[in-house]
Formats: sequence, C-alpha cells, structure tokens
Amino acid sequence: MLGFVRPLLRKTTNFYQNFNLFPSIPPSTNLFDLRIQRIATRLYILCLLLSTTTIIIYISLVKITNTVNVNKPSFKEYLRLHSIHSETLICPCTTISIDYKAFLHVEHTLHQVCTSIYVTNDWINYLSLSFDDIPYDPPDFRWTVPLSYDACDCGYSDKCSMQLGIYSYPNLTTLFSIAGFYTGCFVMESLLQSTLECFYNQTCVDELRSYLASNTSLTVNALDSFLPSRFFENTTIQKLVDELMVEQWNLSITFESYYSACQPIKCTYSYTTKHDIIYIMTTVFGLIGGMVTILKLVIRLLVKLVSRNKRLCIATTVCSSIFVTNVWINYIDGRSSNDILAVDDFRWTGPNTFRALSGFCELINKTISENLIRFYSTQYVSATTTSTQLFQSTAQYFFEQFISSTTQNLLLSLQVIRDTTQASSLWSVA
Repeated sequence: MLGFVRPLLRKTTNFYQNFNLFPSIPPSTNLFDLRIQRIATRLYILCLLLSTTTIIIYISLVKITNTVNVNKPSFKEYLRLHSIHSETLICPCTTISIDYKAFLHVEHTLHQVCTSIYVTNDWINYLSLSFDDIPYDPPDFRWTVPLSYDACDCGYSDKCSMQLGIYSYPNLTTLFSIAGFYTGCFVMESLLQSTLECFYNQTCVDELRSYLASNTSLTVNALDSFLPSRFFENTTIQKLVDELMVEQWNLSITFESYYSACQPIKCTYSYTTKHDIIYIMTTVFGLIGGMVTILKLVIRLLVKLVSRNKRLCIATTVCSSIFVTNVWINYIDGRSSNDILAVDDFRWTGPNTFRALSGFCELINKTISENLIRFYSTQYVSATTTSTQLFQSTAQYFFEQFISSTTQNLLLSLQVIRDTTQASSLWSVA
C-alpha cells in the first residue's frame, strides 16, 4: 500500500510544484522566469477561487422580489392568496361602482310599543268611543289621547304641560292620574314629554280601562317589562324618537357577494425570496468565463512586467550591495603585510575578485545607460496610426532588439578587456 501511495504523493507534489499556466513562448529554461510563472499560476488560482466564492456568497444572500399574476381567481383562491400575501395582494375590480344592497343587509328591531295594541286603530277607536257624552276638558285622558295618536294641533299657543288623568264631571274631581302621561298646547310636544311607564304596568292599564265606558270588547295587555331592551320604562318618548325607537340594529355583510360583484380579472402579489441553487450555479458558470479571461490577462501582464524588470535590472541586487564597495574590499583585505597566504585562500584572492566584480557592475551600468540614450533617441516612423496589437508587438520587438544589442556591446567590451589583459600579461612575461 505504501509503495503505491508514496509514488502518487511524489507525482502530485511534483505536479503542484511545476504546474504552470503562464509558460513563455518559446518555453523558457530560466529559473527566475519559471519561478515567476509558477507564482503567477498560484496567484491566478487563488484569485479565481476567492472571486468565485465571493460571487456565490453574494448571490446567495441577495434577496429578490418576484411578482405573480393569477388570472380570474375564484373566491376560495382569493381567500387563500389573501391569507398568505395579504400585504402585497392587489385585485383590481372590473366593476368599480357596486350597490350596497349587493353585499350589505340591514335589519332593525323597533321598540315593542310600535308593535303593540297601543298604536293600532282598535285601541284608538276604543278610546274614542269612551268619551262621546263627556264634556271637553283638556286634562282628561279620554279627550286628549286620541289626538296624541292623530298628531293634531290642540289650538293653544302656550307650551305648558300638565299630567293627564281621569276626572268626574261636572266638578272635575280627579279619579285617576296616569303616571308619565302629559298634555299641553300641542299634542306632539306633550307626547314627547310623556313616558310609557303606566303601560308597562298591567294594574295601571286595567284601572285605566275601568274608566273607559266603551261597549267594545278589547283585550289590552301591558307592555312586557321582561323583554330585553336598551330603554328604561320611564324613558321619554323624546328619547325613544331620538334613537329612532330602534332597540337593535343588525348588519349582515357578505364579502363573497361583494367579491362576485367586483369580478377581478386578475390578482397580483409579490414575495421576497433568495436565488435557488440552479440560478446560482448558472450565474457563477456564466461569470467564470469572464473572470478567467480577465485574471489571465492581468496576471500575464504582471508576469511580463516582472520579467522585464528582471531583464532591465539583472545586476541590481549585487551591483547595489556592499560586496562591490570599498568598505567590503578593505574589510577582507585587512591582513598584515607579514601574513603569508596560499593562492587559493579567499583572503588573498577575494579583494581582487570583488574589485573585478565592481568593475563589471560599473561597466554594465555604463553600457546600459549609453545604449538607453541611443535607444530613446531612435524615432518610430509610421504614416498611419498603428493598431494597438501591432504597436504592442512592435514595441516589444524594439525592446528585445535593445537588450540584444546592449548585451552584444557589453560582451564585446568584455572581450576587448580580456584580450588586452591577456596580451599585457604575455608582454610582461616576455
């Protein structure tokens, strides 16, 4: 098992270390270039992973609003939608103006006096037949009660009122006072001041009937004091009229009837949700192509820039270090004049070696500077505007020619120095 795993791990490690997405054309064997290209590959993969992860997280967290249309929804469908999307549901009516009767039904229950015998013609006629032979006397109930039901004008102008009763004639002795009932200048005024408390009491009603000399047989029952009512027995007629003599209002609202009359063609609602996994993957795959292209272009430019700087500044590190300064050379040359050293001893050869290295740096910098002056003074001739791609390739060609000529000049100078040095050595020996 280990014999299989170790080669696999070795191959994987080797593949990872040498994996290069930005090889130069033609392929370079320069270790510095290869290192830069491999670092760029790792940077590219890292940027691609970070960008993809960021996009996935962003799209996953972003909330979207979806709008849904439902054509001609039924009443049950409307209720279902309203229970779920009540805040955003909109259902425009086909019929804008709808009669109240289509969805409202009002019922009312009047005070029991309005359905009692006391407002019927039987009772009024019963009273009328009881005072044919009685002289007119306004306070006598037998005279005024019929007029109160017929709402007639009593003919007097003053508004005073007095309690009604039953009187004996001709001396007007009070036989019976009717509690809560009054007479006055106008029947309407006196009626509104009156109450029905006597007519809630069967004893009062029976005693009143005992004074009504009528040949008509009529069953008269008192108002039922046990019936549910929002009024008291001594409530004035004025109060009853102010309340429309209504004991109870009943309102019936039929929303389904309203919905049928409204006849919405469609209902629209919206809801907030997050992107599903299919949308996320589709979007990410769509963006990856663009990201790959952009990252490759950017990182490839960085690779070229770093490689170019490396070519221009190849001697920068050592030529700007302490090893080409007199301080270092004097430091390693600080031996005593009496010291005897071997030829291959660093302390013997080191000073001359680093003086030669310093000379190389000076010669290289001088050669590059002189060639740059000539390079910058060279003119680019073009009758028409050059395309971007052609301009880039041409400039790159000029740059490579500059490096080639500079290198040749330097090597030529070094060769002249070497030949001169060797000739001087031979002449000295001769």
